[in-house]
Amino acid sequence: MSGLSLAEHEWRGSPASLGKETREIAPPVVAWLWAVGFAALAVTAFFYAAGKVEIPESQAFLEFNQRRASEFAATPQGDELRVVMLGNSRLKYATLNEARLAGLAADLGYGRMRFLRLVNNWAVFEDFAPLGDTIVAARPHVIVMQLDLLAQERAERARALLLREYLEWLVFGRGPWNPGDMDQTDLQYGTPCAKDHSPESLQERKRRVQRWLLLQPDGPSSRLARAFVARAAAQGTAVMLLDVPRTSTMETAARAASGEMRAAAERLTLLHPEVRLVEPAGPADQLYCDLVHMAEPARGAFSAGLLGALARVSGRSLAMR
Repeated sequence: MSGLSLAEHEWRGSPASLGKETREIAPPVVAWLWAVGFAALAVTAFFYAAGKVEIPESQAFLEFNQRRASEFAATPQGDELRVVMLGNSRLKYATLNEARLAGLAADLGYGRMRFLRLVNNWAVFEDFAPLGDTIVAARPHVIVMQLDLLAQERAERARALLLREYLEWLVFGRGPWNPGDMDQTDLQYGTPCAKDHSPESLQERKRRVQRWLLLQPDGPSSRLARAFVARAAAQGTAVMLLDVPRTSTMETAARAASGEMRAAAERLTLLHPEVRLVEPAGPADQLYCDLVHMAEPARGAFSAGLLGALARVSGRSLAMR
């Protein structure tokens, strides 16, 4: 076939026949080009709108966790150390739940501790900002904030996905706005990675991160985080900025981003003596259920180390019971 591809051979013929075929096919091609053009404009407009339209925080998330925060705040102040923890799914997988943390603290001789752990998948600080007044009013002794919340924003693609879901909910939704139709109890306490581990490559993880999060240490969510830290520190609450470790593979890949987060944290420690950066060592890579989430065997050991750091930050001794 003289080296030509099948597609090229289909277009071969005399000039007259070629012109006839072109005239016959032109209208559908033009229509198709118009359709592609309109689709491109629609996508561009959609992403532009995602950056401009105010998408409210999940009502289901806020209602569920406002109740939890209010219950924590209403608990009478006693001799217990009161700790609020904020972060993403990595913090959830790295730490025991509140009751087990309190039990471990007692077992290790750190005395009575009460915890409120608030997490969200792909969290940015904006997720927790509406709960800020309740958290500060509870006057916890220590707030543990995952380092990522100081420097990450919702990525534009994620905002576009949320906008589409929000618009669908406005038309068809029932019940409170709940992106992803999340089970709120499972969101706070479920650990599906530990039960149904599916291997994920480094490139796949990086693509997922880029889809949902944007590193922007001076973005609006990051500024809210800094203001919250300053407000808590001003009333005497110790703030622990916690770097939750990942596998060595992921830590190497995210070194530049981690450096920017660390720099943001160090600036806060210089402004507020109540703020400390804590960077614990992570477990061996085989003790993760994927590239970033700790498995159950690592959770207890990491939690014990965290309790020790809390005791040091609060000035509690091992003998306190």
